[in-house]
Amino acid sequence: MEKFLRATAWIAETPRVYGAFHLWTAVFGILAAAVSAAAVSANLRRRCRLGGQNMYMHGFIRKIDLCAGIVLIVSEIYKQLFCYYIVNDGQYDWHLFPFQLCSLPMYLCLILPWIRSEKLWAILNTFMVDFNLMGALMVFVDPSGIFSSYVTLTIHGILWHLIILFIGLVSGLTHQADTKHLKGFTKGLPVFAAACCGALLINIAAHPYGGAAMFYIDPYTPSVQLVFKDIAAMFGIAAGNIVYIFAMLLGGFVCHVCFWIFQRKSINFKI
Repeated sequence: MEKFLRATAWIAETPRVYGAFHLWTAVFGILAAAVSAAAVSANLRRRCRLGGQNMYMHGFIRKIDLCAGIVLIVSEIYKQLFCYYIVNDGQYDWHLFPFQLCSLPMYLCLILPWIRSEKLWAILNTFMVDFNLMGALMVFVDPSGIFSSYVTLTIHGILWHLIILFIGLVSGLTHQADTKHLKGFTKGLPVFAAACCGALLINIAAHPYGGAAMFYIDPYTPSVQLVFKDIAAMFGIAAGNIVYIFAMLLGGFVCHVCFWIFQRKSINFKI
C-alpha cells in the first residue's frame, strides 16, 4: 500500500489562490457540475411529468447518492492513507479528520439510499442543499484548504467539492429538499446544530493532540478562513467562531431562497 501511495506522490508548485489555475478550475468545474446536474434533473422531471413516475425519480436519486457516497469514501480512504504515510510520515493529523461541513455528504450519501421515511428524507436533503452545497461553493471562493503541492491531494479536493455541488444541485432541482416554503429552511437546522456540536466536541477532544479545527470553530485556535481570522484577531476566538456560524446559517438560507424561487417558478407553489 505504501509503495502505491509513494508512486502517486507527484509534486508540483502549490496552485496560487486567485491565480489562473484557481479561476479556470472554479469557473469550468462549477459550470460542468451545474450543467450536468441540470441535464439529469430536467430528464427526471420530464419522466415524472409524462408518466407520474415519482418512484422512478426517488430510485434514480438513491442510486446517484449511493454511487457518490462510494466514490467519496474510497477517495477519503486514499487521502487519509496518503496524508498519514506520505505527508506526515506516520503521524496522524487531526486537522484531516473527516468531519468538516463538506465531509458530511460522504456519510449522508451512504445513508440516504436506505431512508424510507419521507420526513427524514426531506430533512437530510434540505441540509445537503442548504449547507453542503453552500460549503462546496465557498471552497472555490477560498480554496487554500484544498490546494497542495501534492497533485493528487489537489485533484482530490477539487473533485470532492464538485461532486458535492452536483448531488446538491440534483437534489435541489428535483425538489427532494423542502424548498416549497421559506420556513422549510428550519428542517435542516437540527442536523446543522448537531453537526456543529459534534465538530466542537472533536475539537476539544483533539486539542491535546494538536487540535482538529472541525467546521473551523476550534475554541483554542483562531479560524484560518478569510475575514473570520481577522475577526478572531480583533475580538477573540469565540467571537470569530460565533460570526462564522452565523455566516454559515446566512449562506445556507441564501441557498434555500434560490431553490425556493426555482421551485415556485417551476411548479407555482405559494409562499
